[in-house]
Amino acid sequence: MTYGEHLDHAAAALADVQTRLRHPRPAGITDHAAAAIARTQLYRGLERQVARIMVTGQESTFAWELHKATRATASMVPLPPHSEHPAATSLRRAADHIRTAAEILGLQFDATTGRPRTTDGLAIARGINRSANLTALARLARAASEIDSPLATWLRDGHLAGSGQPIVATAATDAARTSISLHHAANSVITGPADRHPLHALAPPPLTDVAERWTSLQEPRDTITAVDAARTWLMQHHRDLTAVDITTLTRTGLALTYEADYLIRLGAPRGTPLHSTPTAAAAWRQAAQAAEHLRSLDTPQPGVGPTVLAATEQWLRQHLRPHGTWAEPAELHRQHTTDWRTIGIALAARLPDLAALVHTGSREAIDRGRLLEAAPRALGRPSPTPRWTTATIGTRRGVDLLLTTSHLRAETLTMTREAGTTPTPGLTEADPRHPTHRDPPRTRAAELTPAHHPDGQQPHHQSTDPAGPDLQG
Repeated sequence: MTYGEHLDHAAAALADVQTRLRHPRPAGITDHAAAAIARTQLYRGLERQVARIMVTGQESTFAWELHKATRATASMVPLPPHSEHPAATSLRRAADHIRTAAEILGLQFDATTGRPRTTDGLAIARGINRSANLTALARLARAASEIDSPLATWLRDGHLAGSGQPIVATAATDAARTSISLHHAANSVITGPADRHPLHALAPPPLTDVAERWTSLQEPRDTITAVDAARTWLMQHHRDLTAVDITTLTRTGLALTYEADYLIRLGAPRGTPLHSTPTAAAAWRQAAQAAEHLRSLDTPQPGVGPTVLAATEQWLRQHLRPHGTWAEPAELHRQHTTDWRTIGIALAARLPDLAALVHTGSREAIDRGRLLEAAPRALGRPSPTPRWTTATIGTRRGVDLLLTTSHLRAETLTMTREAGTTPTPGLTEADPRHPTHRDPPRTRAAELTPAHHPDGQQPHHQSTDPAGPDLQG
């Protein structure tokens, strides 16, 4: 389940609690204690998430009211006792979903340093779509505050009737104190409709220790997961890219551009690519050509990044071009009954972030002196073996790589917009200098997949590019 799905389930459970508390069934000591503990954990889970998303003081009143919601309850909350009371079990279910959502959010950051581990984490840290993400949490806090008054009455009655646990009394006190003030504070940060918020599709970051986790694909949707695993690896290892890695990534981006274009056009008139596809493909091709002139003394790091992108593209190629030409839609649907066009849009939405990661990795490799290029030959002294020198921002091949990779994001952005979606917030949007990092009205991007052709073959575009998007043109 994704982050947003957990929030949706929590909202449904809170609505059920509200219904149950109108005419609550008789309850015992453990029922009241279970509900009191669940309420405390629910609010603390919301507080953790708001603290993570809130990057300015503008929402401080809302954050403070969430903190006050459990102020009287001790910080050490006991394990909840077993209860089968409908109100207590629904509140427990809501708390569990909120806690899991908080964990998914927290996993985007390093537990020790607090630094982002994923490009999603970068976007969160920089406040991308902050208002929309806070709105989703504020709606849950408002729903919880609406059950606080009847919950306080129910808990207080239970405490007077013999539920003597301190947490029952303190939870009742907290609920009675914060019901109205939290409701107002939550309303103050709700800025939009109850649509799916940008973080709805957020999932725990994939493990990036071994590539084998992501190279055995079964379904088209697996390609999106694999690409996200590769993006996470690149986020964590962009300083360690070799010339081989950069070549693989750029060739992969080239192949994926055409594959995403083909999938996006499924159901539309065949033969006409997106207007931006040739230009985007040309940008990837030029970057790949620049990378091929470079070498590294380092060996590529084993891991998810380029290896998984190559495997993902190969899987796509086997399905989209099983006989060297593009498969007919009916043939694709016979293989997998899925919405292939959605997969294409998802691929296109991730291409800009992939492009940004490739450029950042290339720049880091140049800055750290990790790349080599052939030194110019001395006049009148031909040599059968080239001499290698460090590629820098002042050498021919170093400049070529930085220049060509710097164009990738702009060209892929144009393609993404033409596909009718928005780019997945990532490395570039997280830059504090980026003009959109303060909450552009965006929706969560669709999704996408990268590719690399181990055999050097690139996909053939039947109508407009008979020779195919090879790396030589």
